[in-house]
Amino acid sequence: MIHADGITIRQPQGEDFILATGEAYNVRQFVEIAFKTVGIRIHWSGKDLTEYFRTLENENLLGSPHRAKKILGWERTYSFENLVEEMVQSDIKAVKQGKLFANTNLDWLVGENDNVSDSSEGSPGRI
Repeated sequence: MIHADGITIRQPQGEDFILATGEAYNVRQFVEIAFKTVGIRIHWSGKDLTEYFRTLENENLLGSPHRAKKILGWERTYSFENLVEEMVQSDIKAVKQGKLFANTNLDWLVGENDNVSDSSEGSPGRI
């Protein structure tokens, strides 16, 4: 039995399903959305391969939700941006509760009176 968005889906026999967007995103997009969530605009330097390089482990890491949609009628309700924002907010909550990054210099991130603006050279957020 699967519970999703208040809907219970019952299948006569358990099966494996891939719940995915069917869309591909890169690390740069993830980083930009994550930092945007805390009010920081990333300033990238370099170009093409000098900007970011990671050897490909797999050319296409893309999940297909086709079977889940066909059999279960499942469709995603979250965008990639919503997912990244929720991940960042969850981590911020964990930091504030002392469950994550207990002894680091992240006070600027979790302070009650944050006024975070676009970053400049030498400050957090520069990549």
